[in-house]
Amino acid sequence: MEDIQDIKRQAFRKERKEELLEDTFPPLPKVREKDKIKVGSLIKRRYSGRVGVTILNREGENLEGFPSNFRSTIKHGEDYEQQLGEFSLSNFASQNFNAEECNEISKFYSQLVESYETISSDLQGNILDNYMKFVSISKEISNMSNDMSTIREYLNTLCDTIEFLKDDVNSLSQSSLSLEKSKWKGYKNSISDLKSIWEDQIKDLLENVEGAQKFLPTVYGRHIVYESSDWKELNYTSWKPKSNIRLILLNDNLLIARISSKYRISQNSTQKIGKVKYIAENCFPLTEIEIIDLEPNESYFKERNIAGTIIIQKEKQNFIFKTDKIEEKNKLLQEFGKEYYTLTKIQRGDIEAIRKARESIYFLNTKDSSITAQTLLNRLYFNNSEAISFNNGEIKDFQWVQDKIDELDIMIAHRLLEDATKSIEKDIKITVENLKESIATELIISKLENRSSKLADIICDELDKMSSYKDIVKKNVHYLLRLGYEDRAKKSFLASRSNLIKRRTRQLYFKENIVSYISDLALIHFVLIHNTAEMYISAFQKPSLTSSLIAWIKSQIENFLELFSKQICFISFDSDIYSNSMKVIKEQCKILNDLGIDMSFLFQNFENNFKKNTVNSNP
Repeated sequence: MEDIQDIKRQAFRKERKEELLEDTFPPLPKVREKDKIKVGSLIKRRYSGRVGVTILNREGENLEGFPSNFRSTIKHGEDYEQQLGEFSLSNFASQNFNAEECNEISKFYSQLVESYETISSDLQGNILDNYMKFVSISKEISNMSNDMSTIREYLNTLCDTIEFLKDDVNSLSQSSLSLEKSKWKGYKNSISDLKSIWEDQIKDLLENVEGAQKFLPTVYGRHIVYESSDWKELNYTSWKPKSNIRLILLNDNLLIARISSKYRISQNSTQKIGKVKYIAENCFPLTEIEIIDLEPNESYFKERNIAGTIIIQKEKQNFIFKTDKIEEKNKLLQEFGKEYYTLTKIQRGDIEAIRKARESIYFLNTKDSSITAQTLLNRLYFNNSEAISFNNGEIKDFQWVQDKIDELDIMIAHRLLEDATKSIEKDIKITVENLKESIATELIISKLENRSSKLADIICDELDKMSSYKDIVKKNVHYLLRLGYEDRAKKSFLASRSNLIKRRTRQLYFKENIVSYISDLALIHFVLIHNTAEMYISAFQKPSLTSSLIAWIKSQIENFLELFSKQICFISFDSDIYSNSMKVIKEQCKILNDLGIDMSFLFQNFENNFKKNTVNSNP
């Protein structure tokens, strides 16, 4: 039964197609050109719009081409009008599709179901993850808000604490200032008291010891460190006592005084017979003597009982002193060691500074024969106003200066012009700022000027070779200006451009036509003059330096006119060659007007002089 229905459907379709094909349309009417244009515009507008879904018939053919009257006549079979409850999907698939297509549809359906399940599970998982993230973020936000509130409270308390501290600091600063003032006053008072004590000691010494003024002239800060009368001087050969001695150790000298024969001390009582008086016998600078302690541990010294004996050596002289109190000897040795170390430390520093200065001057002067080392040393040691003094730690010593100069020599040798220029500028600035007027300043600046001159020679040589390149010229001129060679930069650049004009002129050949030769000659001169003026103005930006450029342009034009006069010396003023040549020259000279340079007066003077000469030569 179903096969019969399918056959009927196919037959019905064939009949409808044949009816459509056999149907004839009436002939088309004649259309005017205006209507064609109008219809064409409407068609374009129609196709420019959006097109809906294409309607297909049951066999997949497009129904848009069918007229509306044919569409209404299509009759659907009763087999298509089935109720929804009677529809069977398996029967429909078996009727309309093959077995293979049914298998593919079932596979596709199973894949769709699987993809739907996976997508739904993924969506559920994403929703769960997003919810968990949202919950965690909301918790973090709440915690952060709590932290911010606590931080705000801490900041408020901190501000209050700072305000309280400011008040406390102000009060403490006032009290501390008062305490510091009182401490400083006490310190000053203690220093003044100590100085007064020292002065009183020296006065008593000069009063009680005759001849002390001869050995100890007045020196600021001199004071007594140790003194004792419990010493005896021994004979150097027999080691027998000679006389009682008073040893007075000062901070820079050791004074030896003996009891005067006019005054004696009673041995039976402490009552003095007359006034005790001492006479200065010897005085030794602490840095020139050595005190030897004869310790009693040796058997020879134990036998002779000379435990408290010391020997004072000065060059080849020896002085032996003895005391019965070992404490006095130990105290003298201890105080002598302290004062000797202090003095030798100061003197060693001074001697080392002088030695370094001497070695540095000889070392720094090895490459400079213009100033002798003896002259430098004489000026350094015999003129106190020219002592080397450094304001800060930028310049250490002459070795540091020589190292900097060696680095500068390496930069110059490798043609590192920018680095070398910066180094010279910096070193001169440091030298001037950190050294006073001294031999060191003079010597260092002479070294730097020598290197600066060498660097300027290299830059001028490169400027002469590369004078046709604007950027290189500008950079080299900038180096020379920074080094302080303005005149040298101007002369070097303008001389190189003059040589370039001469070379270009010599390369020009004469081809029997004076006007064309003069035209080429003028082109070379005025174009090069114009380019030179442009480069000069860009490199030398100071208005005060343009006078040299104007003088150079005037001299170059005069040289050109002199060369031009030699070419037309046998031509009259009224000739066509002269007039055409002057016309070409003036035309070429107009390019200088772009730079604001007008040299027309030179041509006017030349024409007047040439006219006079031709009139005088042809009366």
